[in-house]
Amino acid sequence: VKVKDFSRIKNRALNWFRSVHGFKSINENLILYSPMVLPFPYSKLSLIINQFFFIRSINNWMRASVFHDPIVITFLPTPLVQKLVKFINPKLSIYYCANDMSRSLEGTKKLAPYEDKFFSKVDVVFATSNAIMDYAQKFSNNVYFAPPGVDYKFFYNIRLNDNIKTPSDIESLSYPIIGYIGALSEVLDHDLICALADARPDYTIVLVGPILTSISGLQDRSNVVILGERSHDQMPLYIKAFNVALITYKCTRFTDSVYASKLNEYLSMGVPVVTTNLRELRHFKKTYGDVLAIANDSEEFIRLTDELIANNNAKFEAERIMVASLNSWSERFDEITRI
Repeated sequence: VKVKDFSRIKNRALNWFRSVHGFKSINENLILYSPMVLPFPYSKLSLIINQFFFIRSINNWMRASVFHDPIVITFLPTPLVQKLVKFINPKLSIYYCANDMSRSLEGTKKLAPYEDKFFSKVDVVFATSNAIMDYAQKFSNNVYFAPPGVDYKFFYNIRLNDNIKTPSDIESLSYPIIGYIGALSEVLDHDLICALADARPDYTIVLVGPILTSISGLQDRSNVVILGERSHDQMPLYIKAFNVALITYKCTRFTDSVYASKLNEYLSMGVPVVTTNLRELRHFKKTYGDVLAIANDSEEFIRLTDELIANNNAKFEAERIMVASLNSWSERFDEITRI
């Protein structure tokens, strides 16, 4: 348990006290259960204690609600979740694998063996990237590609609404605006953004998202504007002001397994996109064509950014928007339901 976990633990405790033994009715067809569990998922003692209270609570609720033939959809392959799945013996078990659990970050080495077993135990695996799908297929024949979608109508409607004003914190910035939305973390290629800022001092580079690591190099550039975190419902307003949108992750094993959900948000607004050479983006371009530009190095990145600013037109915008519509959440849900 780390200091950063305290807010999450606090929220879990508040949810518990505001509910009936952890259960809270959201609407007629939706019940939220916020269990109180010991935060040591790989401790044998914690697992025994958590298993006793967690499974007993679920079992009591199922009996009281006359709940039969459950379907389990989980985003976690932890030992406790696997114990629960085995105990309730669901009609259908689904593991929606949204992260590369085998990457060498803290805690995931312990989880990886459990995940490998879980792949083979569940009925269906949905993977959010091709890299994850390839790995999961070593253990299961029922693995399907189901990357994040986009709330297409929400983004598209804001694009069409000329009455919506540009956010006040960027309305006075000089154009062209090269923008990025997302966390300013260690996986973001700060050097690449700095290279673009240095090579094109007349471009304004806007970064919108929480600051999760040192950004001193970016702060030193006068034409880089760091806005910090904004609510997700404001994202279309910022993207609408971009002349070019960026996906500038470093190319690593981890980022090669990431499907950048911001891509379809950019495309929903018809904005040109330039990216680093990530595996999922190469797959995307192979499937949908030249709706994004992929750069292999900083020089190509700068050149492609220049070209997208100079050559953008209505035809290209329409193609991007069409591709985004094919990647909406409604399309995703239809495919998942079919499977």
